[in-house]
Amino acid sequence: MRRLRRAQQRHAKQSKRFKRRAVAAGTAAVVTLATGVTLHKAIAAPTSDAHQLIVSQDADADLLANAEELAIGYRPFESDQNRNETPDGVELAKRCAAAVSELPIFVFGSPTPPPDETYKMQHGLYGLEQCDVCGEWIHMGGWEIINPQLALRYPDPNDSLDGKFLPDLALHYMEHGSFDCYGAVHTGRVDMARLLRVLDVRFPCDPNDHQIPVTRPDLDGDLLTDNEELKAGYNLYDPDQDDDLLPDGIELAKQCGEIIDQLPTYEPNTPDVNELHKLDYSQRGIEHCDICGTTRNMGYWHVINPKLGLSIEVPDILCHYMEHGSFSYSGDIHGKGRIDVPLLAKILEMPRQCGHLGTVYLPGDLNRDCRLNFADLAETADNWLDSTEPANNHTAESNEASITYHVEDCDRETQMTHAMSPIDMPTFSLRVEGSYIHFDGMVPANCCPDEIELKMTVDGSLITIYEIEHLTDPCRCACDFPATAKLGPFDDGTYVFQVYRFRIFQEEPQEPRLVGTTTVNIGSSQ
Repeated sequence: MRRLRRAQQRHAKQSKRFKRRAVAAGTAAVVTLATGVTLHKAIAAPTSDAHQLIVSQDADADLLANAEELAIGYRPFESDQNRNETPDGVELAKRCAAAVSELPIFVFGSPTPPPDETYKMQHGLYGLEQCDVCGEWIHMGGWEIINPQLALRYPDPNDSLDGKFLPDLALHYMEHGSFDCYGAVHTGRVDMARLLRVLDVRFPCDPNDHQIPVTRPDLDGDLLTDNEELKAGYNLYDPDQDDDLLPDGIELAKQCGEIIDQLPTYEPNTPDVNELHKLDYSQRGIEHCDICGTTRNMGYWHVINPKLGLSIEVPDILCHYMEHGSFSYSGDIHGKGRIDVPLLAKILEMPRQCGHLGTVYLPGDLNRDCRLNFADLAETADNWLDSTEPANNHTAESNEASITYHVEDCDRETQMTHAMSPIDMPTFSLRVEGSYIHFDGMVPANCCPDEIELKMTVDGSLITIYEIEHLTDPCRCACDFPATAKLGPFDDGTYVFQVYRFRIFQEEPQEPRLVGTTTVNIGSSQ
């Protein structure tokens, strides 16, 4: 029973971990299941909504193709850039559907002129088409969308889905989180890059009325004025300088609001306070938010940085607005106003922690945790392997080298109740067939790993294999796991082949160890 229970636990942990890695960071192991389909896509396929169909050439499985993400400035290897546990493509499709729904309608031939803002015109057709997924009958017409400020409209006359309007069927799919649509009349994919531009939408975040537009020049439209960004040292040309799909002004306001909320609080005239803190100047009365009617104290907080000798008064109503992503506020006591953003950021010593807006990441810090360690090495391998999956950036006939592998269950004949085999034991062998290398090895590891995986990198004539043990809840025994892999294809020549082994214990990578190094001859050099 104990062995069965442990096997069940290992299976559950492996499934959970592998699914998370496939959806969020790209599958590290490239295991071909069918023509052009990898384990990455197979695991990412199950979704909460059957309308969310898998997109080809999508490295991070967020339902946006790699080319689409590059066209709109997204990151093709990051499936959830704003870290809200919703794939970027799903969130963006729903946001666009909501934006189209809210557009004013202009009736062609109406005596009133078209509006100056973005609007839509209906193309009504006599007939219905059925959704291939849920069977719902949808009007077979749709909407033409016009942005008079940009002199741009959707769709383009040569659009392959429909050259006259955005089909209602496509909006139906977008409401479910997909830019693809399949029906009896319309089958294809929305030109999402053009649609985003016409709608003047870039981010999947859902803005709210508390995010009051700034009245001074804001070149990048991130709710920070150009002057504020120049003084505070932010990028006035990029509305999302840290690539998390949240406009910088909204992000910074929320971060400052959280910090102020967590500051130690003192009464006025408290002596000898040497830390960053706030003084409570609450008053007997309430202030109403002009947007939502929420009541806050009519007083304010006095935020003080003794080290810098600086301070600023923050109305409590502003704290409410910062929670919603705005440095501007509007209440029935303090009226309308905006805090001195550069001064506030300086007093709070932003960025105050890793990940805050303005954080400078070292070139090798690929996972952006402000530490250079072997987790960045794993990130490098993940990204490299994602970029060479046949289903992603090239066809199955590509000459880019890749790895397919299989790790068997623990070899009970070699099980040990003491330390694992010495690291310098000859635990792998190689065999060359044509332009491919066949790898056979024994991976010594704990008997109860979450996962044993192999990764490969190729740097010129250097081929490196990483034997990685993922471990969360170890057993009191160790044994060898037989592993086989096929690597290639490789060009003719002589290669240096090395194998490293390391453990990721409770998601913390440990020091890799060299297992062995040899040379391999391919082709005429054999």
